[in-house]
Amino acid sequence: MRNKKLYIIGFICFGVTAVFAQSSGVEKERYSGTGIIYNSEFSVDLTKQTKGYGFGVNWGKLNTFYKTRYFGVSFTEFKHHKEYKLSLNNSDLTESVVFGKQNNFYAITAAVGGKRYFSEKSRIKGVAVGINYNVGFNLGLTKPYYVLIRNFDQRSSAVKYSEETAEEFLNTNLMRGSAPWSIGLDEIGIIPGGTAKIAVHVDWGAFDEYLRAVEAGLAVDVFAKRVPVMVPIDGVENRPYFINLFLTLQLGKRS
Repeated sequence: MRNKKLYIIGFICFGVTAVFAQSSGVEKERYSGTGIIYNSEFSVDLTKQTKGYGFGVNWGKLNTFYKTRYFGVSFTEFKHHKEYKLSLNNSDLTESVVFGKQNNFYAITAAVGGKRYFSEKSRIKGVAVGINYNVGFNLGLTKPYYVLIRNFDQRSSAVKYSEETAEEFLNTNLMRGSAPWSIGLDEIGIIPGGTAKIAVHVDWGAFDEYLRAVEAGLAVDVFAKRVPVMVPIDGVENRPYFINLFLTLQLGKRS
């Protein structure tokens, strides 16, 4: 008789627990011993890499607290590793010019990736450390780099590099500075490619509604042909790939 009463009490407790769990719905599942597990996240990335900068947005799905899958779109500027600014003492318009630069180069990237945390973080004021990785496609964009050249009448004209303009384009005595960035937007060229990144991810808000993280890692971007960033002189060689170390600040929100 005593065992029967225990069975009845146990059955009632089980039934009450099941009803409570159903009424709690998703909210009950969002809590665990390590904190709140959200369903999705949105983040904005600001990146400084070895040569260039980047801006991106990401949409992620949190499979568990430790694993996130995401899709991201970014815009990145790439610079040649031998690119440098030259001061122009004879310039009365701008102070410097990138000597020998043939094209500005940018890429619009669409990538899929994942984040995985390796460490638990305390529920309040802790830090979670993990890894972030992605692969994707690049749409490379070349925009001619124009230089202001002094004419015989002392006026200046915007000139881009070509075989016909090479002599004046590379003549520092004639340079008055770089032309406005907007010149050449109607001459954009396209070079397709691919990308891969891997980074250490450090998150100060892994259990919080608001995402606050930094990343440090390596990015490799490969394109279908050599990217003509620089004029090929004095041993300068254009390559079909860019390898950069990068540092990213990531801010976002989970829901």
